[in-house]
Amino acid sequence: MRVPYVLATAVAGLLAIGISSRPTQAQEIAVVDIQLVLKNHYLFKTQTQQLKDEAKREELKLTEARRQMQRLTEELRDYKPGSPEYKERQDSIVRRKAEFQIQAKSLAEKFRKKEAAVYFRAYGEVVRVVSDFAKANRIAIVLQYRQTKPDPKQPETIQLWLRNPVVFQNNIDITERILVAINPGNRPAPGNRPAPGGVPGNARLRGTQR
Repeated sequence: MRVPYVLATAVAGLLAIGISSRPTQAQEIAVVDIQLVLKNHYLFKTQTQQLKDEAKREELKLTEARRQMQRLTEELRDYKPGSPEYKERQDSIVRRKAEFQIQAKSLAEKFRKKEAAVYFRAYGEVVRVVSDFAKANRIAIVLQYRQTKPDPKQPETIQLWLRNPVVFQNNIDITERILVAINPGNRPAPGNRPAPGGVPGNARLRGTQR
């Protein structure tokens, strides 16, 4: 059955109008390796190292407190069980152990919160830079992507790779561009730099500096 010429022409005209009347939108897609960006994020690395140093100092204090309790426990052997001196020192040791447990738990919670805050700020900064770059370069969607290939000898790396939302990408990795924007004046060492990534179309690095 042949479609009438007038009807076919009208349908074609409507389709053309529908296509041409759509607003111009960013249609490009890009990928970025967030983990690699964080790994080479100068400020993030500095803050995490400062946090590690602070945690190490607190751990040394806890280690010294643990040694003191051990010495008190050993000295307790010099006293006769049941004597007032023995009971007094035993109570002191029990009290110190309880205080130690509370302090250790409090410090662990404190550093968990500090670490979470550092990651939250760094991730927020990465998202902002990625968003600015995408808007400046007409990129509609930026997907998380892992550049690191899985190691057959390490099952956990394969599991991470299987959760990678990007199965294939061809020169749309903007990780390098994001690193340049997020580390002004502090570019990562050559050994830590990711492979250069492409940008869809003829996009250039715009709107990423603060």
